Amino acid sequence: MTDPLLDPLALPPFPSITPDAILPALDRAIAHHEAVVAQVVAERPTSFAGAWLPLERADAEIDALWSAVSHLHGVADTPELRAAYAEGEERIVANAIAVGQNRALYDVLVALTAAPAFGALDVADRVAVEHAIRDFRLSGVALDDEGRARFAEVSVELSALSTEFGSAVLDATDAWSEHVTDAGVLAGIGEADRAMFAAAAN
Repeated sequence: MTDPLLDPLALPPFPSITPDAILPALDRAIAHHEAVVAQVVAERPTSFAGAWLPLERADAEIDALWSAVSHLHGVADTPELRAAYAEGEERIVANAIAVGQNRALYDVLVALTAAPAFGALDVADRVAVEHAIRDFRLSGVALDDEGRARFAEVSVELSALSTEFGSAVLDATDAWSEHVTDAGVLAGIGEADRAMFAAAAN
């Protein structure tokens, strides 16, 4: 049976995505990403197709999965979904830090930019690799062990605070209401929306 969160469709099947399915699907996507990273590091390919494209595809798989989850978190939040989202954010940040501080992977991409064929790539492809190398540096790949550990600690803390703030905004939005008694205030709003507002008021 296909996991709806790992099915590469243009439109995610949102009704099939449940809180219980989120973390197992994310773990599979992260495990695949880790395997791709390990293979690239082991083989040290010097071509764009070998060194970059597998990483890009693995990144895209996680991004697509988490985009669907983030959307549901924003528009159909429940306590169960919120808990899965918070835990998933932690796992995504941990994976991003591990990749961003992987010196061997960084060296593979730097070597790719030094290969003669790199200059013949499309501008978009070159910029993608160059930006990835920049992001490695911004992730602390050049720091010593103590510096990398501190960077990881701060990143995890910031992610947790961001998730907590987002949940607070959702709660505040859900708790807010405006009772309108003068229909003139709603001038310009379509009938369908007015009917929806009236139903919510009742």
